[in-house]
Amino acid sequence: MPDEIASPPDAAFELLRLHRSGAFVLTRKAGQFCGQIVAAGDSTLSEAQAKWLAQLMDRAGLPEFANGGIND
Repeated sequence: MPDEIASPPDAAFELLRLHRSGAFVLTRKAGQFCGQIVAAGDSTLSEAQAKWLAQLMDRAGLPEFANGGIND
């Protein structure tokens, strides 16, 4: 697991990687959400999307973003 996460796509990719390894279970909806974030690149997330990503990161035990915030 990384010491820090640089961007939402990095976080989403790590969540998908953890899911594929069996270390963390994503629902189908959460997996689709993460895939869309990875595919969209560095697009700004809505407040609801940022909240959901933060919740998934917390549940998976991922560190916070290196720059402080999801859309920073």
